[in-house]
Parts: sequence; C-alpha cells; structure tokens
Amino acid sequence: MTTPQRALLSIPEAIAELRISRTQLYRMRAQGRIRVLRLGHRVLVPYREIQRLIDEALAGTPSEAHGG
Repeated sequence: MTTPQRALLSIPEAIAELRISRTQLYRMRAQGRIRVLRLGHRVLVPYREIQRLIDEALAGTPSEAHGG
C-alpha cells in the first residue's frame, strides 16, 4: 500500500485502500473500530486510521483475533 498524497480519504478511497466492502467499512465505523471525520456533509477517513488498522492487524490485537 502506498501513502496517499492526502491525509483525508473519501469513503470510496478508504474502501479501496483497505480492500473491503462499503458495508464492512460502515460496520467497523458503527463498532468504533475506525474513526471518521465529518466536514459538512462529507465523511472522510484519516489515512492514519487506515494505517492504525493495518498495524493492529499485523500485531494481532485481540479485537482482530476475535473477528470483531
């Protein structure tokens, strides 16, 4: 995965970076596993949140181990 030029990603960009479905992203958001930023009517995902998810998955955190 390459670091994007922007620190904030749209929902479609975040989905593409994580290679997950839109439903899965919204489920993770509802569970509090990924934080988003609302700017007006836009919902943006900080790139650092994507990197954090990847780092946690690679470290084998309990939330990932349980499929949470």
